Amino acid sequence: MGSLDGELYCRTYSSGFPLHAGARESGLGQLRLHNAKICPALMADEQISAYSACLGPARPDGLTTVLVDFGAPASNDKVVQAALAALRDLRLGGGRGVLFNGPASLPVAMALAHAVAHLYEFVACYDPKISRYVVAISHTPDLRPGDLLQ
Repeated sequence: MGSLDGELYCRTYSSGFPLHAGARESGLGQLRLHNAKICPALMADEQISAYSACLGPARPDGLTTVLVDFGAPASNDKVVQAALAALRDLRLGGGRGVLFNGPASLPVAMALAHAVAHLYEFVACYDPKISRYVVAISHTPDLRPGDLLQ
């Protein structure tokens, strides 16, 4: 697990094999491609957390990227709690903008956005269909919800 020049992230699931550089587990050991780099699994007492969050590689524009992903299967009430705990562990300080990249259920996405909305001037999430970040919340006049970022 860890990073190599800020580019390679690796997660080990309970199946025992690592998934890295754009791959993630999607049920019963099958793999499918995923455009986000994967966070290290958050382990507690040998158990994988229901959700993980980690900082992505530094961007030239200084925006904060948070890579998120599901972990152990759980219902949304537990996943929301795990997502907020993982986000708190990052100790984000705020700034110009935060970009979320990775899968999230609607309750998780709403909870994460609310948790950082007043720390940053804007919050955006990655849309793999258009390969862009979509601004969801903005407190700055130069960006509006729906604007696209690289």
